[in-house]
Amino acid sequence: MEDLQILKVEIDHFRGFREPRVFKLEEGTDLTILSGSNGFGKTSFYDALEWGFTGKLFRYEDPNEEKTKTHFINHKFGAGEKVEKAAEVKIYFGNKQEKYVLKRQADNYKNKGSDYGNYRSVVSLKRKDGQEYFEDDAMEKLNEIILREEWQGRINFADIFSDYHLLTQDKLNYFVSNLKGPRRWEQISNLIGTHRFLNHQNDYQKLLNEINSDLEVVDNEYDDLISERKTYSELIDEQKEQETDNSINLNEYFKVVKNNLKEISKKVSLEYNIPDFNASNDLGFVKDIKEEIINFKSSVKEKENNAKRRLENLNELKVDSADYLKKINEFEELKKLVPLLEEKRDLQYIKNNLPEYQDLSKRIEKLKIEKLGNKNDCSELEEKKSEIKKDIANLKEAVLFIINRLNEENKLSQQISKLIIFLKSRKLPDYQIDKDLFGELENIKKEISSKEKKLVRKKENLSNLESELSKENALNDNLHQLLTDSLSFLNGRDIEDDQEVGCPVCDSQFKYKKIISKINDKLNSGNEAVTKLRADIQELTDKINEEEEDVKFLEANTLNLFKDLLSDIEKEIDAKNSQAEKITNKINRKISNNNEIDEKIKALDQMNKKISDLISKYKLEDNNIHKNLSIRLKKLNEKIDNISINTDKNDIEKLKNNINNLEKNIVILKNKFDKNNFDTDNLQKNIKEDIKYTDANLNFIEQGLNQIENMLSKIDYKEKELNSNEIKQKLETTEKKIAEVEEQKKNLNQTIAWVNKLKNSISSVVADMNNEILTNQEELINKIFKRIYPHPFFRKINLRTDENSKGNKTIAIECWDSSGYISVNPAFTFSAAQVNIVAISIFLAMALKQQCTRLNTILLDDPIQSMDDLNIISFIDVLRSCSSEDDGLNKQIILSTHEDKFYRLMMKKFRFLSATGFYFYSYDENGPKIKNVDFS
Repeated sequence: MEDLQILKVEIDHFRGFREPRVFKLEEGTDLTILSGSNGFGKTSFYDALEWGFTGKLFRYEDPNEEKTKTHFINHKFGAGEKVEKAAEVKIYFGNKQEKYVLKRQADNYKNKGSDYGNYRSVVSLKRKDGQEYFEDDAMEKLNEIILREEWQGRINFADIFSDYHLLTQDKLNYFVSNLKGPRRWEQISNLIGTHRFLNHQNDYQKLLNEINSDLEVVDNEYDDLISERKTYSELIDEQKEQETDNSINLNEYFKVVKNNLKEISKKVSLEYNIPDFNASNDLGFVKDIKEEIINFKSSVKEKENNAKRRLENLNELKVDSADYLKKINEFEELKKLVPLLEEKRDLQYIKNNLPEYQDLSKRIEKLKIEKLGNKNDCSELEEKKSEIKKDIANLKEAVLFIINRLNEENKLSQQISKLIIFLKSRKLPDYQIDKDLFGELENIKKEISSKEKKLVRKKENLSNLESELSKENALNDNLHQLLTDSLSFLNGRDIEDDQEVGCPVCDSQFKYKKIISKINDKLNSGNEAVTKLRADIQELTDKINEEEEDVKFLEANTLNLFKDLLSDIEKEIDAKNSQAEKITNKINRKISNNNEIDEKIKALDQMNKKISDLISKYKLEDNNIHKNLSIRLKKLNEKIDNISINTDKNDIEKLKNNINNLEKNIVILKNKFDKNNFDTDNLQKNIKEDIKYTDANLNFIEQGLNQIENMLSKIDYKEKELNSNEIKQKLETTEKKIAEVEEQKKNLNQTIAWVNKLKNSISSVVADMNNEILTNQEELINKIFKRIYPHPFFRKINLRTDENSKGNKTIAIECWDSSGYISVNPAFTFSAAQVNIVAISIFLAMALKQQCTRLNTILLDDPIQSMDDLNIISFIDVLRSCSSEDDGLNKQIILSTHEDKFYRLMMKKFRFLSATGFYFYSYDENGPKIKNVDFS
């Protein structure tokens, strides 16, 4: 199958790259060169390829605590180092027939310490036909595509990519100087493919682990069998020591057992059905009988426990019964005593307070009489107050009436008439209207009425005159207009003064000048009748005004009279109100006095009530109360003395508490007796009889248990007798198993020794294979080494295998002189540039000779650091040979450099080959700035 090349790489937000960048490599099938100053992002391109293919970066794989706390895969932008987008790398690879796209994207990094490591990315692989694979399926498909058929299933491409296809700056010195011998031997074994044989060691170790595990199981089984054999032997020996003549006939003994169990059941009142067994001289039968007897024993034991609890409870009840009877007796005595003590206390109280009681009664009666007097006084005062309120109401009505009259616009004579009628119709209390007031009002009324009538007549005359004047004025107006029109007519005529003219009104003949003069005189003089009427009207108007002034004066006097009357009535109202207030105060004082009397009576009643109630309660005669009290107290003392009880008879409340407590305790004890089915009648006798019965039943049970123990003892012996034979058979079986297990142990130990021998021989075989393969590789390694760096003295590289003090295989890198007698370790002898050339020689030789992958690409990240000009030219020639079809290698070289001289030499040397370039000319917050370079 045709080899594969990397055709295109797309990088987006990965490490130094913020903006998406596409690297088209189809034009550089022989060489692609990345040039530019250090720090401009060239290494990020190689990181992208390594991360895309493997999900790892070689230089970050060593354990490092700081690595787990740092994000360095995703591009971080700005002062806040914000991750705008998950890092993504796409690698397009294939040939003319095959095309594939491998995509890896950062994942599962949010809220994590780092964005690098396992499970921090997702991968997919897409074929030319659109078929797509994800995660593990994608990596398995990648192995299937890139690994050659004979290497399928032996290695993973992701594990060897960095060994065969990528040489970075950090790996140049690492392999030669920093890698320890055993680790270098392991890495070389991986590179040349012999490591898979070392995996057989793991297979043999797994096999050893399995065999050892089986052996452990067998050892445990063997130990268990030995312990079992010991137990059986001891049991047999013990049985021999205990052998006596206690052997029994099972058939006969089973009948005895059944009878005994029936008899015990009957005695202890236990309902128990004993099954019928088919008696036989067999261990199973013995065990069945034993189990049945044990079950029966459990039932009897339960009976025994119940009887013991019952007996214990009865003894407790026996004590309680005595206490119960004692409390009942005390309770009854106290119930008799307390009422007697209470009566004695009450009668003594009456006797001690009787004189005060009798005095209080007299005081209460006196207060009641006083209260009644106050009450009667209040009634009389309320009547007076009511009359005054009526008077005040009438006066207020008069005030309101007068005010309304003052506000009316009617004739004053009418208002005076209304007032006189109102005052005469109302009997004002304690206030007599002066008869002169009525006379005065009547005179004013008559005078005003007379003047009002004269005014009416004069106003009517005035109206008539004004009417006549109006008519005269109308006639005069017409005449005046006629004269004016005539004068205007005559003046408009051209006539001589002495010429006669006809009157325009009457057609009489007048001289022109004379008629003109007469018309003018008439117009100037006016009408004498009108003048007279006007004079009469003026005279009458003046008289009306005088009359009206007189009326106004009378009205003013009348109003003042009204106001004086109003003022007098209001003063009377104030006086009545003051009188009513004094009566109210008297009533309130009387009521307050009665309230105080009520309080006194209430207090006296309370003082008196107790004695009064007690006298009523004990029905004491008022006439002979002293004598009755003495007789009753004497009899009470006799009754109290006859009650014999050991307690303080003076503290009644304490005795009542004792009664309550006794009653509660009596109820508790009675409930306890009821719960145990004991009637309180003949209580002690019944409990005593039950104790006797339970005690006897317990004796029967204990006897039955002794019989059961005897039966079990005989059954146990028979069981051991039968067991002894069974144990002997088990011992024989165990001895046979022990022999079989010992044989298994022997075989397993032999197998372990044989597998260990095979396992230990693998390292030697692989070491021989490595020596043989490395000897063949050394030719190409030295060929490249001599072309790049023809050292004047140490001209040959040798990879020597050895073994360290711990028995681990190692590989040492040596450089020999041409004689083959002097060698040095380049890690400690050569300069950094010389060490790099050694590493490049070994890497290129391995990469060119490897046959495990179809990927024809070699990636070199700035490999020529510290080389001199001669080394550089020689190295370029080696690279051309790697890319040349003539040499049969035809590798795709992707190389970076910061050396401008090396870059220009490469352009010149590869100008006739398929080559392309990318120049990294700057770097900012968005990542590297790159331009394509045309080698042609």
